[in-house]
Amino acid sequence: MKIVEYLLLGILQGVSEFLPVSSSGHLSLVEKLLHLKVDILFIIWVHLATLLALLCFFYKKIIKLFKNRRLLLMVVMSSSITGFLSLICRPFIERIFNYPLYIAGALIINGIILLLSKTSSENYRKINFKDALILGMLQTISLIPGISRSGLTISLLLRRKISPVDCFEFSFIVSIPLIIGAFILKLAQLNNVLEIFSSHYLLGFMGAFLSGWISLKILLKLLIYKKFSCFGYYCILVGVVYMVSKYLIF
Repeated sequence: MKIVEYLLLGILQGVSEFLPVSSSGHLSLVEKLLHLKVDILFIIWVHLATLLALLCFFYKKIIKLFKNRRLLLMVVMSSSITGFLSLICRPFIERIFNYPLYIAGALIINGIILLLSKTSSENYRKINFKDALILGMLQTISLIPGISRSGLTISLLLRRKISPVDCFEFSFIVSIPLIIGAFILKLAQLNNVLEIFSSHYLLGFMGAFLSGWISLKILLKLLIYKKFSCFGYYCILVGVVYMVSKYLIF
């Protein structure tokens, strides 16, 4: 790939990782459309970038988390359930990456989920262990490329009458152990760990970090102003356009 392509794909990763539009689905479709081959080193760099963006954005909440045993236990329980189910389901779900039309279909489903998300303006309640349990199981579905983890979890919590800010914070704090786990698994695929220090991926890293940070701020604002579901129209549009373009071409 060219240097500018690393930058653009890094920005795409940062934006789609946190906005509810599915980073895996977008990267996979872009690869197919532009006939690109995204290598494991690039994936490691952009995962590290989005992880650092999350840690920097939520560092105050993470510090407070260790003082709140109840919330910490819910985070551990939820992410552990997702991690366990992911190990079982991943070999089957990864086959979907070879079928871009399925990914486009998953994006459409993701869009419908977002449109059905409901933000109540009253009777908010605190997250409980049942919410964390359901969220942990449901997150596994987001392994399917085209299904957004943040979109799925925030939609769930909104419908369960959790405040938009609490939905936002819990959804992304729970994702931190999962992203760390995914990063370690990708790192383990390298034959030589020293390969990761190649400077060719710096632009992708910077693009993913900055766009990820900005995306988190944008998403929080949209949740507060009850505009979260607007991403649903975008996902449906992308899925439909891709399907139509493939059928027109072939």
